[in-house]
Amino acid sequence: SATYASDTETLVLELPSLDTSGNVLTDRHDYAAFYVSSTTAYRLVEVDPISARRAGRSTIGTMIASLAFTYSDPTPALATKVTIEVTASTTVKGQPVANHLMGTVRLRNR
Repeated sequence: SATYASDTETLVLELPSLDTSGNVLTDRHDYAAFYVSSTTAYRLVEVDPISARRAGRSTIGTMIASLAFTYSDPTPALATKVTIEVTASTTVKGQPVANHLMGTVRLRNR
């Protein structure tokens, strides 16, 4: 599988692995990567072998013109917040239509 790292176009989150009851598995981690390829945004989840979390890639958006991540620290692994900006665009009745969304989330890694 491909290797992903957090940068301006990709967000990778390290998540605690879970058992089938939803309990955290100590010292085990799963990873979720969010990225865009062409005009489609994806979420890719890779899991620890004993995690109950479901692995795989899913589409989370289409008609994506841009997806950007801005971290509160120049080193993404040290960031406590990330701002996510996404622009989706299409053509309706021959006219271009775009929607720009932006939000900031706090990372619970500290």
